[in-house]
Amino acid sequence: MEGRELGWPAWCLALPALGVAVLGLFGLRQVRRVRAGRAPLVEPSILRRRLYVAGLGLVVCFIGAMGGMVLVLNVLFQAGLGRSPLHSGIATAAVPVAAIAGTILSAALIERLGRTVLHIGLATMAAGTSPRHWRSPASFLLPRHTRR
Repeated sequence: MEGRELGWPAWCLALPALGVAVLGLFGLRQVRRVRAGRAPLVEPSILRRRLYVAGLGLVVCFIGAMGGMVLVLNVLFQAGLGRSPLHSGIATAAVPVAAIAGTILSAALIERLGRTVLHIGLATMAAGTSPRHWRSPASFLLPRHTRR
Protein backbone atom coordinates (compact mmCIF):
# COMPACT_ATOMS: atom_id res chain seq x y z
CA MET A 1 0.00 0.00 0.00
CA GLU A 2 1.12 3.53 -0.67
CA GLY A 3 -0.66 5.16 2.26
CA ARG A 4 2.42 6.13 4.23
CA GLU A 5 4.11 7.57 1.12
CA LEU A 6 1.01 9.67 0.44
CA GLY A 7 1.00 11.06 3.97
CA TRP A 8 -1.71 8.92 5.55
CA PRO A 9 -1.56 9.01 9.33
CA ALA A 10 -0.42 5.88 11.19
CA TRP A 11 -3.83 5.47 12.82
CA CYS A 12 -5.24 4.46 9.41
CA LEU A 13 -3.22 1.26 9.66
CA ALA A 14 -4.02 0.76 13.36
CA LEU A 15 -7.81 0.92 12.89
CA PRO A 16 -8.24 -2.57 11.35
CA ALA A 17 -6.29 -4.13 14.24
CA LEU A 18 -8.34 -2.14 16.73
CA GLY A 19 -11.52 -3.33 15.00
CA VAL A 20 -10.50 -6.98 15.40
CA ALA A 21 -9.69 -6.37 19.09
CA VAL A 22 -13.06 -4.68 19.71
CA LEU A 23 -14.85 -7.54 17.94
CA GLY A 24 -13.06 -10.00 20.24
CA LEU A 25 -14.06 -8.01 23.33
CA PHE A 26 -17.65 -7.89 22.08
CA GLY A 27 -17.64 -11.68 21.67
CA LEU A 28 -16.25 -12.14 25.17
CA ARG A 29 -18.93 -9.88 26.60
CA GLN A 30 -21.68 -11.84 24.85
CA VAL A 31 -20.36 -15.12 26.28
CA ARG A 32 -20.24 -13.60 29.78
CA ARG A 33 -23.82 -12.33 29.44
CA VAL A 34 -25.04 -15.83 28.52
CA ARG A 35 -23.16 -17.37 31.49
CA ALA A 36 -24.68 -14.76 33.81
CA GLY A 37 -28.18 -15.69 32.57
CA ARG A 38 -28.75 -12.40 30.76
CA ALA A 39 -29.84 -12.03 27.15
CA PRO A 40 -26.94 -11.44 24.71
CA LEU A 41 -27.17 -9.16 21.72
CA VAL A 42 -25.75 -11.95 19.56
CA GLU A 43 -26.17 -15.57 20.67
CA PRO A 44 -22.62 -16.99 20.79
CA SER A 45 -23.76 -20.60 20.31
CA ILE A 46 -24.81 -19.81 16.74
CA LEU A 47 -21.13 -19.77 15.80
CA ARG A 48 -20.94 -23.51 16.54
CA ARG A 49 -23.09 -24.23 13.48
CA ARG A 50 -20.82 -24.91 10.52
CA LEU A 51 -23.42 -23.91 7.93
CA TYR A 52 -24.01 -20.58 9.65
CA VAL A 53 -20.29 -19.80 9.81
CA ALA A 54 -19.87 -20.84 6.16
CA GLY A 55 -22.77 -18.59 5.15
CA LEU A 56 -21.33 -15.75 7.19
CA GLY A 57 -17.99 -16.16 5.41
CA LEU A 58 -19.74 -16.18 2.05
CA VAL A 59 -21.64 -12.99 2.88
CA VAL A 60 -18.45 -11.24 4.02
CA CYS A 61 -16.70 -12.23 0.77
CA PHE A 62 -19.66 -11.15 -1.35
CA ILE A 63 -20.01 -7.76 0.32
CA GLY A 64 -16.25 -7.20 0.12
CA ALA A 65 -16.17 -8.13 -3.56
CA MET A 66 -19.14 -5.98 -4.48
CA GLY A 67 -17.90 -3.00 -2.47
CA GLY A 68 -14.45 -3.33 -4.00
CA MET A 69 -15.89 -3.60 -7.50
CA VAL A 70 -17.97 -0.43 -7.09
CA LEU A 71 -14.99 1.45 -5.64
CA VAL A 72 -12.68 0.38 -8.49
CA LEU A 73 -15.30 1.22 -11.12
CA ASN A 74 -15.83 4.69 -9.65
CA VAL A 75 -12.09 5.34 -9.55
CA LEU A 76 -11.79 4.11 -13.14
CA PHE A 77 -14.63 6.34 -14.35
CA GLN A 78 -13.36 9.43 -12.55
CA ALA A 79 -9.56 9.17 -12.55
CA GLY A 80 -9.12 6.98 -15.61
CA LEU A 81 -11.82 8.27 -17.93
CA GLY A 82 -12.23 11.78 -16.51
CA ARG A 83 -15.94 11.46 -15.82
CA SER A 84 -17.75 13.41 -13.15
CA PRO A 85 -18.86 11.92 -9.83
CA LEU A 86 -22.46 12.21 -11.09
CA HIS A 87 -21.69 10.12 -14.18
CA SER A 88 -19.85 7.58 -12.05
CA GLY A 89 -22.75 7.35 -9.64
CA ILE A 90 -25.25 6.86 -12.44
CA ALA A 91 -23.09 4.15 -14.00
CA THR A 92 -22.81 2.17 -10.78
CA ALA A 93 -26.30 2.81 -9.38
CA ALA A 94 -27.56 -0.50 -10.74
CA VAL A 95 -25.23 -2.49 -8.46
CA PRO A 96 -26.96 -1.71 -5.12
CA VAL A 97 -30.40 -1.87 -6.77
CA ALA A 98 -29.61 -5.34 -8.10
CA ALA A 99 -28.22 -6.40 -4.70
CA ILE A 100 -31.44 -5.33 -2.97
CA ALA A 101 -33.58 -7.08 -5.57
CA GLY A 102 -31.45 -10.21 -5.31
CA THR A 103 -31.77 -10.22 -1.53
CA ILE A 104 -35.55 -9.97 -1.70
CA LEU A 105 -35.79 -12.61 -4.42
CA SER A 106 -33.43 -15.03 -2.70
CA ALA A 107 -35.35 -14.72 0.57
CA ALA A 108 -38.51 -15.74 -1.29
CA LEU A 109 -36.78 -18.59 -3.14
CA ILE A 110 -34.84 -20.04 -0.21
CA GLU A 111 -37.91 -21.90 1.07
CA ARG A 112 -38.40 -23.62 -2.29
CA LEU A 113 -34.84 -24.26 -3.41
CA GLY A 114 -32.82 -24.31 -0.19
CA ARG A 115 -29.07 -23.78 -0.54
CA THR A 116 -29.34 -24.04 -4.32
CA VAL A 117 -30.18 -20.32 -4.19
CA LEU A 118 -26.55 -19.66 -3.19
CA HIS A 119 -25.29 -21.50 -6.26
CA ILE A 120 -27.73 -19.64 -8.51
CA GLY A 121 -26.60 -16.33 -7.02
CA LEU A 122 -22.92 -17.18 -7.45
CA ALA A 123 -23.46 -18.21 -11.07
CA THR A 124 -25.46 -15.04 -11.77
CA MET A 125 -22.76 -12.86 -10.22
CA ALA A 126 -20.02 -14.62 -12.19
CA ALA A 127 -21.98 -14.26 -15.44
CA GLY A 128 -22.69 -10.60 -14.76
CA THR A 129 -19.05 -9.74 -14.13
CA SER A 130 -17.52 -11.78 -16.93
CA PRO A 131 -15.83 -9.74 -19.70
CA ARG A 132 -18.22 -11.19 -22.26
CA HIS A 133 -21.11 -9.28 -20.69
CA TRP A 134 -19.43 -5.92 -20.08
CA ARG A 135 -21.64 -4.17 -22.60
CA SER A 136 -23.93 -2.09 -20.46
CA PRO A 137 -26.54 0.67 -20.59
CA ALA A 138 -23.85 2.80 -18.94
CA SER A 139 -21.53 2.43 -21.94
CA PHE A 140 -22.12 6.11 -22.73
CA LEU A 141 -19.45 6.76 -20.12
CA LEU A 142 -16.77 5.03 -22.15
CA PRO A 143 -14.80 6.81 -24.86
CA ARG A 144 -16.19 6.09 -28.33
CA HIS A 145 -13.16 4.03 -29.45
CA THR A 146 -13.71 1.50 -26.61
CA ARG A 147 -17.43 0.95 -27.18
CA ARG A 148 -18.51 -2.31 -28.74
